[in-house]
Amino acid sequence: MTRLVGIGAWGALLGGSGRILTSLPQPQMDPVAAELIWAAIDFGFLIGLAALFLVTEARLGWPGVIPFLIALAGAASIVGPDGTVAGMQAYLLGTAVLLIGTALISAALLWRDRRFVAPAILWLASLGLVLVGQLPISGAGFGAGFVVAGITMLRLRPLSSPASSSRGPPAAPS
Repeated sequence: MTRLVGIGAWGALLGGSGRILTSLPQPQMDPVAAELIWAAIDFGFLIGLAALFLVTEARLGWPGVIPFLIALAGAASIVGPDGTVAGMQAYLLGTAVLLIGTALISAALLWRDRRFVAPAILWLASLGLVLVGQLPISGAGFGAGFVVAGITMLRLRPLSSPASSSRGPPAAPS
């Protein structure tokens, strides 16, 4: 599980950093290149959320499960080509679900896992900024939440011991 948390932490860092950068004014880009960049960012969010769940599940318990499922559904729905669902743009619907899920995760984190206060505050601020129409700033704040969550997960992740990193069975005691 430690490897998965590490990979997810790096995914959160890269996805969040990418989201911050895409909040800045961008030159005209090839549509295929833009889709690939957004897919990489969204995939970073997806694996970052999975790692965050693994790290916090014991502390959050059931109050954390539903918010994570909501956020994961939102993240999973935006990785890939854009389309329409019931006449709505799938990407906009997915990002709304992702933002609501991360806001709910934030409430659970503030309630039960104080190690992630900073990302929780950034995600809640991002929701507030969306509600007042400040989308570029909101996107940067949302990405910053993932960056800080990734850094926090990397700091919490125990380093592998020589015994756990070997490929064979543990040595018998002498």
